[in-house]
Order: sequence, then C-alpha cells, then structure tokens
Amino acid sequence: MSEAWGAIRPAAADEPMTLELIVPGTQPADPQHLLGDPRMIQIGGDRRTRLHRRADDVDGEQRPDEYRGRPIPETYTWGSRVGGGWMRGVWLFLGPFLLMNLASWMLPRADGTDGRGRSYVARSYAVMMRLLAAALTVQLVAYLAEISMDLMVWQCAAASRSCVEENTWLLFLSPANGSWWARPGPSLALGALLPLFVIVLMARLGQRTWARTEALRPALSGLRPEYDEGPFGPALSRPGFWYGRRQVLRLRSAHTTLASSTLSLLLLAALAGPGRKDGSALFTGFEWALIGLVLLAATVAVSEVVRAGRSERYLAAGRSRIAAYSPRLSMCLLVLTFADAFLARPGWVATGRLPGIEALLAGLLVGEMALAAGLFACCVPFAARRMHGRVALRGLGGPVVALLACWLATIFSAVLVLVVADILEGGRTPGMGSIAGPLPLIEVAAWGPVLLVLLAVVFAVAVSVHHARRVRHLRFVVEHDYQGEAPDLLRSDEIARAHSSAALTETVPVLLAASGVMAALHFAQIAIGATDAFTYSRRFVDALAGLGTWLGPLLYALVFLAGWAAYAWPASRRSVGLLWDISTFWPRAAHPFAPPCLAERAVPDLQWRMLTWLRSTGGRLLLSGHGQGSVLAAAAAFQLAPEYRRRISLLTYGSPLARIYGRYFPAYFGPSQLRMMEEGVAIWRNLWRRTDPIGGPIAIDTELSAVDSSPLRDPLAFGRTAKHPLYAPILSHDDYQADPVFAADRALLLARIGPRMPSPRPRD
Repeated sequence: MSEAWGAIRPAAADEPMTLELIVPGTQPADPQHLLGDPRMIQIGGDRRTRLHRRADDVDGEQRPDEYRGRPIPETYTWGSRVGGGWMRGVWLFLGPFLLMNLASWMLPRADGTDGRGRSYVARSYAVMMRLLAAALTVQLVAYLAEISMDLMVWQCAAASRSCVEENTWLLFLSPANGSWWARPGPSLALGALLPLFVIVLMARLGQRTWARTEALRPALSGLRPEYDEGPFGPALSRPGFWYGRRQVLRLRSAHTTLASSTLSLLLLAALAGPGRKDGSALFTGFEWALIGLVLLAATVAVSEVVRAGRSERYLAAGRSRIAAYSPRLSMCLLVLTFADAFLARPGWVATGRLPGIEALLAGLLVGEMALAAGLFACCVPFAARRMHGRVALRGLGGPVVALLACWLATIFSAVLVLVVADILEGGRTPGMGSIAGPLPLIEVAAWGPVLLVLLAVVFAVAVSVHHARRVRHLRFVVEHDYQGEAPDLLRSDEIARAHSSAALTETVPVLLAASGVMAALHFAQIAIGATDAFTYSRRFVDALAGLGTWLGPLLYALVFLAGWAAYAWPASRRSVGLLWDISTFWPRAAHPFAPPCLAERAVPDLQWRMLTWLRSTGGRLLLSGHGQGSVLAAAAAFQLAPEYRRRISLLTYGSPLARIYGRYFPAYFGPSQLRMMEEGVAIWRNLWRRTDPIGGPIAIDTELSAVDSSPLRDPLAFGRTAKHPLYAPILSHDDYQADPVFAADRALLLARIGPRMPSPRPRD
C-alpha cells in the first residue's frame, strides 16, 4: 500500500505542493495500515483525535522538490467511540433520547426553499421536538418514582404487612417496625433517592460530554465573519453549525430542572394525600410556597426548552443566567421538599396508590400523543410536495422516528415497573396480591416487547423470502458480470448473497413505517387501558403483560450486547454501528442526554487543518474519506470559503452521503446540497460497490452522474487466477484501496488539482 500512497507522476516545474488528507471510517483505523509504513509519527492531536505521517514525511513542507508529482500523505484519526464498547452499550439504554435527537434533523425541505430553516413550519417542528424530548425526561423520572416511591414504599412497605413479610429487605420501612424511617414522610424521601440518583447521573454525564465536545470553541471563530453564502447556501456551511455550546447548556439546564421539579411535585402531592386522617389542612403555608416555587421553576424550564433554538449563523458563546442557576435552585427546592417530608404527621397513613402518579403518567401520554400529531402535521406539506424519490417515507421519517422514541421509552419503562411489581408480589400476577399493583396503562404498555418481537419475526420472514428470491435472480447477473469464467454455482451464490444482503439497507423505510403504525396502534390501546375500559378479557391482558416482562429484560440484554459489539462483527457494524455513527454525527439539538456529537470535534479539526495548510503553503489538497469519514470530510469542506474549497479534490469511497444521509436528512445532504459540493471543489470522485451495505452512488439525478465511478467489481476475480491463486475475498465495505480503480481515480484527482488553481465555475 505504501507504493500506492507514494506513487510519483510527471510534474510541472511550477506545480505547488499537495497534501493528501485521509479520513478513515469508524472501524479501528491503524495509521500504519492506512499509509503502509510501520514508522508513524503523531504530528498533532490528543488521545481523541490525531494526525499521523510517515517518519519520512514529517518535514515534507521543508523539502518541496522531493514532493513534485506526489502528495504528502497524512491521516486524521478521530474518536469514533465514547468510552469503548461497554459505554456505548450504556448509551444505547438511552436509545429513545438518541432517536429523538435524530428525528429533530429529519425535517425535509424541498430543493430551492429557504435554506435558513426559519420558516414557521421549521420553527414549530423544532419547538415540538424539543418539548417531546423534555417529556421523555419527565417520563423517565415518573416511571422511576412509580417503582421506588409507589410500589416499594407506598404500596408495599407502608400499606401491606404481607408484602413486607415476603420482602424482608423492606422490613425497616414497615409501620409495624416502629422505626423512624417507617414513617410515611421519611420512607417516601428514601424512595425518592432512586430517581434523584438518576437525575444527578444524567446531569453529570451531560455536563462531562458537553465539556468534551460542545464547549470546545472552534478554532476558526472570527477568522472570516464576512463569509456568507446567502440564504440559499448549504446549512452545513454556516459558521455556528458545529458549535452547540449554548443550546446544549440551556437544554441540559432545562431538563435537569424539569426532572427535579417533577420529583418535588410528586413528593408534595403525597404529603397532601388522602392518608391524612386527622383532619389537618392538605398543605401548610410553607408547602404552598414550595409548590408555587416548584411550578415557577418548571414553567421557566419549559420556556427555556421552547426558546433554546440553534444559532447557526454566528457563534453563540455567551452564558445564560437562567441556564446557570435554574438547576441549582430546583435542587434547593427539592432539598426543602425532602426536609418537609421528615416532619411528623400524626395519624397519616398510606393507602391505595401514590397520589399524583396516575395523573402524571396519563398527562404525559396525552401530551406525547398530541406533540407527535403536531409533528406529523408539520411534515404533511412536505409529504404532499413533489420531492426526489429517495427521501425516506416521503418526508415523514422525522415524526415516525420521534413516535418510535416515545413508544420504546414507554414500553421498556412499563416492563421495568412490572418486573419490580412481580418481584414484590412473589411471582403472583401484579394487582392480584397484597398490593394494588401498577396502573392499568402500565400493564397495557408492557405488551410492547411482545409486539416488537412479533414485528421482528414477521419482518425477518418477509425479508428472508425476498432475499432468497433476489439471490436466485442475482445469480444470473453475477454470471453475466464474470463472463468467460468457468461456471461455479457455489461461488455465484456467494456473490449473489453479498449483493442481496447489501441491498437490505433499502428495506429500512419499510421497517420504520411498520414500526410507526404499530406504535400508533399500541398508543391508542394504552390510552384505552388508562381508562381501564379493556375490550379484552383480563386473562388475555395479564398473559400479554406477563410475556412482556419476560421478553423485556432479554431485549435489554440484547441492546447492551449490540452496543458493546457494534464494530466487532460485520452484521452489527451494518446496523447498530451505523446507527451509532449517524447519531453521534448530529449535534444534540433536541435532547441534551443523547450521545455526544463527535463531529463537533472532528469537523472543526479538519476545517482548521485544511485551512492552515492551504494558507501557509499555497498548495493543493486531496481530501480522501472512507465511509463515515467521507461524511466528516464533506462537512468540513462545506465549512471552507469558496476560494479554498476550489483548491480541494474530493475522493470518497464506501460513502453513505447520498444513500443514507441524503435519504433521511435531505435538508443537509439532499441533491441540491451535494450539487453545491460538486460545483465547489476542483473535482469529486466517488467509488462504490454493489456489495457495500453502507456506501453507494452519489448520483440521484443525471447532473451528478460524473461524480460516480462505475460500480467496482467485488470480488476482484471470480475464480482462481494467476494473480489470485486463492479465491478473492468479497470486500463489501472494506479495503477499497485494494481495487486498481482506486489508484487510477486517485491519480486522476491528483492531476486535476495542480499546477494552477481552477477558475470558479459559473453558477446557473
């Protein structure tokens, strides 16, 4: 491989130097392998992002004569992981937050509309998405409170002697024990520690990831404030696009405030519950004041969520006083609520369910359904408008993904509640033993894992049948592609299966649509269950809920294992790994506790490296990106001013730019945006294979057909040849450099960027 990177071509005497900046994908990127030399020197970066060169090339700029006709190769290795596989598995437990953030970027805009995204529809969509994300945070706290405060403390320890006798670890909270902790107030405060711990953990995790990504100011700030491509310029070219410091800070503050305020209100509602038998007032004056202050804090937090929009046209670096102080004030109010719970209340006993919890969960259900309906209403005009055919679900992908996020959050939270209730009841059906058990809507929501497995089985069967039929058809296509080779049915089937497996990526919209329909129907059934107006027999309801409590933990374990092994196996890399790459590419515009945006570090790094090298040397640059690295490379090129972008040749291979990003995020990687990129650089060449499940052609219309090469042959040889004495491997998404076409197209791009800067292309 070193020979390929260092290949020399005839050079003109006045040809400037060329830097070849290689951006690998998300698989473990070894600079020694990328550059074909074991002697690597790190010339910049830290443990997260690094620049490497071969030892012989470290001072290449000081020896320009030695690099006439060949580039200086350099790799940029970026941190594609957050804490390794186990941490990625933990992040996937917050999958609904991840999906909600993805959905916020999926609003389509028809080509030629205002690229600023400041239309009423776009603003309404963004606001409702942020409100829906905040509702998920409140829902998490509510379900944790249902487990620890309602089931464990209120229903079991405080109200049921038989439940405590079966769960001796709760004996110290029983009124029969007579201990100080057995009083309802202190026991409730103790039960509130679980949701409080999760609130503090999420706030801490959000703060740490914010400090490592969003809080890092782009080095380019203030260098070109006059540069603006106007309202029709690509959104990715805006100077503040990759600097979400202020927005994420405001959202993190608002979510923390809402979570702690929810916990305070649940505690205060319990203090005024129906258990006050002594005829005392529901609330003291102090408690009324606490309620007013907590409601005020929650109102301020909601207003922050509404107003915390993105500031892409400038670097919003100022601090928000509300964001700085509201979490602290809400925590102080929570501490005061805890203190109030410790006060003596003679004759006060726990009965029924925890006051306020049923109203809160029902209100969240109604609010989420209303916001989801509003999101669909925002996207209907785009669905009715004629767009290019590759946009997923005709532009309704964002609302569908948001609905799925709410559904997954609801069903897995419900399963967790039922598992705990089952433990407390000693294996009896929850609600049929010594405690009232979970709410009816929770029992219906726990059907979710059963529906998920049913959907997965039906989809897998349908895909398998389609795959088998397609393999039989593709067998003839393979034989046509390798004409003149000796027939080999097993080899033909192997290659045909690789082609068909790669095409399964195109079935994702069908899966999303089916999942969205199932989520909507299940939400409707949950709403019916909230009124306890079941249309099914009680035995049927209990059977489905019981099956869900068994399947739910298994799915939890599968989620963790999938996150841990996202890049270990090809199958997981094509699914979980790809979802992780996409989710960590986009800034956290909706939910501050989603996985951090790695691109907010990588894109400014690449932007600064390209700009400083071009300015200091006056040379040219070949930007080479594989897989997800090609997306980062394109995003960084968008950030350069046109006069620098014209001095860049772009080589992408295995790129998901059009196949995935253009399909699901058309406002940022649609045909018009990719056309602007093609017009802005000196030359762009894209390599792809039909066996690649991730990468694909850039051409969505004939205007971009010159960007793509013909599909590379994979495998390179059908049978054994003199050059391939053993069967050539099917490379799929890997090792594009092994194909001779790669070296030829790379040489073409190097020839097109020197010796003089190309003149600007006229715009239509």
